[in-house]
Amino acid sequence: MKTLYWLTKAVTVFLILLATPTTNPALTQAQTVEEVQSTPRSNKLFNVKRQSGSCPKTVGVWAISFGYRQEIYYAETIVIADTLAIAEPAQLASADKTENKRFVEYQARLKKPYASCVGQASSPEDPHYRFRFLNGKVYFRVDISDIPEGFGAGITEYKIIGLRPYIIWIFSD
Repeated sequence: MKTLYWLTKAVTVFLILLATPTTNPALTQAQTVEEVQSTPRSNKLFNVKRQSGSCPKTVGVWAISFGYRQEIYYAETIVIADTLAIAEPAQLASADKTENKRFVEYQARLKKPYASCVGQASSPEDPHYRFRFLNGKVYFRVDISDIPEGFGAGITEYKIIGLRPYIIWIFSD
């Protein structure tokens, strides 16, 4: 079971790195915004609700969950936000420093076509993930603080992989 876990994790990271361009992707005059896409495509897409400015129609994440059941139920979710499709490389903006980390937020400067965007993207199906567009930046936040304290939930790892936000969070019951 452990071998399958690590193999799946390695394949996921490999696919993300494979989708990362080796140079900073800048739009040329011959390209349209729609031509700058990540491959493989994100498996979860969020519609951007524009308040003002020029915004992307959607923004996505790659998310994969692993569930285990022995004496307790344990689930681990790996999330990688596809901010590189619309913005420059991401940076950590803020994170919960407590023992059971409950949130982490990244920011990235939006690419020129979207620099004026003010809006947000979230989904009731995936309430833990939220994108905000403001002041020429995109903010991506994973927030699991709505999971009651009695459950074993927390963010176990966060960093930048392939110039994108990478988060692992767990839940146990």
